[in-house]
Amino acid sequence: MRFGWDRWLGERGGFVGIAGFGASGPAETLYERFGITARAIVAKARTLPSERI
Repeated sequence: MRFGWDRWLGERGGFVGIAGFGASGPAETLYERFGITARAIVAKARTLPSERI
């Protein structure tokens, strides 16, 4: 679920975030569990098309 982020991401934007809700625990544990890590962000960024301005 992108919870409305499509408005800002656009058709070609990438998303790294939680795919649901209701889990509880320390933030660091949940980020790792749901793949919200620096490594995941870099991997997603590398899949996006580059644009030159």
